Amino acid sequence: MDTSRSVVSLAQRFFLGTLLSRFSGLIREMLMASCFGATPELACFLLAYRLANLLRRLLGEGNAQSGIIPQFEAIQSRDPQKAFYFYRDIAWSYGGFFLSVAVLVSWVLYFLSLQYQGSWHLVLSLGSMLSLSLFFICQGSVHASLLHCQTKSFQASVSPVLLNGGWIVAIVVAKWQGRSIWWLACGVVLSHMLQWAWSGWQARRWWRQTLSWKEWGRPKLFSPLWKETFRPMTLGLIGIGATQVNSALDLVFAKLADPVGPAYLSFALRVQQLPLALFGIALSSTLLAPLSRLTSQENRMRHQTLLESAMGQALCLIVPCSMALIVLAPTGLNLLYGRGSFSSEALQMTIWSLRSYALGLIPSALVLIMSQAFFSHQHYQLPVRGAVYSMMGHLALTLFFVVVMRWGFVGVAWATSLSSFGQYLYLAHKGSIPLIWKHRLWNRVALASLVSMLVSLPLSSSHTRLLSEQLIEFALQAGVFASIFLVTCWLARVEPLFAFFKWKQAP
Repeated sequence: MDTSRSVVSLAQRFFLGTLLSRFSGLIREMLMASCFGATPELACFLLAYRLANLLRRLLGEGNAQSGIIPQFEAIQSRDPQKAFYFYRDIAWSYGGFFLSVAVLVSWVLYFLSLQYQGSWHLVLSLGSMLSLSLFFICQGSVHASLLHCQTKSFQASVSPVLLNGGWIVAIVVAKWQGRSIWWLACGVVLSHMLQWAWSGWQARRWWRQTLSWKEWGRPKLFSPLWKETFRPMTLGLIGIGATQVNSALDLVFAKLADPVGPAYLSFALRVQQLPLALFGIALSSTLLAPLSRLTSQENRMRHQTLLESAMGQALCLIVPCSMALIVLAPTGLNLLYGRGSFSSEALQMTIWSLRSYALGLIPSALVLIMSQAFFSHQHYQLPVRGAVYSMMGHLALTLFFVVVMRWGFVGVAWATSLSSFGQYLYLAHKGSIPLIWKHRLWNRVALASLVSMLVSLPLSSSHTRLLSEQLIEFALQAGVFASIFLVTCWLARVEPLFAFFKWKQAP
């Protein structure tokens, strides 16, 4: 039965897998910063990776799953065996489609690189190589869709650990080869291949219970059911495309403002995405399948209850994380990046970028959760419009902050955060969803977060370059913040927070 507890249980499993993957990702970023620093060459690599993976968000990940999961659940409620035939057909159909797109993008970027020299030639050349990983990333999203439908959220969320492990090996090899960006790019592609192979093996364990190898090898390519999943994906292309165009333009504007700007923003964004992935994506990814089942059962009351419960969970988890990113930015980023080739100036620039991005963490998480409610009803138009409006507002704000106010690359981060607030307000209004500050827990959670931030703020420091001292400074400040927040929430009886971590309060 799909209840608030079952969704929280799935989110907890997804959280554990994501925690492992993000922890390995932080190790990867620490090694990147130490080995390459904030250099123009690394900025070119990061920009190339963003451009090459622009279609990753468009065709794979959440966009693919939003089309596949509702269809799979609807078919499985009628005929479980037919649902696996459906999965077979879309796996083969999308595989051929993704492979064609990856090769095409690689060749386009290669021929474009011949028209440029200098840093843009390097960006496009690296993008040509990195775009080959598009097939492995998008096809992995198809595998993850089946795992989510089988309530195997941990397996779906832990696969990036393999990617990060391969990436770490690539960093070591690249440093051994004289900090070669090309060795790094080659290693990243192979790492994505490793992640794809593992997720495919996990998915095979489920479809093999119904299909034989002979049946698996006889798919109906581009069947009518596949076209039904492609229709919402086509609409999602517009909405997610708007978001990804924003992300790509972020780094382009940052590079125009400062040759090293893309590196500062990328290092900050990696940290900002940690709580978003641990809690926002964990809740939203595990929410779509049960909401889709309740929609097929026409159980509107439980559907609404489940959505409100997820919003409350997000409130209790994301609000303190947003405050923590602001106050812990100096000690946290110094612990992660403050060594090797990463200079003190680069550290300060990254701190300001992270604090600007932290403001948009709350609306970004809520948009992820609210979108699942629309997707479960197969209503894709409103999230698409919200994303398009957000892109337009983001572009206007970026031009204002960067060109008029001359805030440089930090203005790009401010524009990102403010535009995400606009997207959240639009979806809440169109979906008749109560605003988060009207939630019964808002005052208690916001007050606890604010008090924790004010008390721990004087402990901020980013001067030492010794790892032991960095660790002590961060542990002290983070411990003070977490202790005050948890004690305050305990006294205020913020039950959803402790329920997520399976902590019990006294009656």
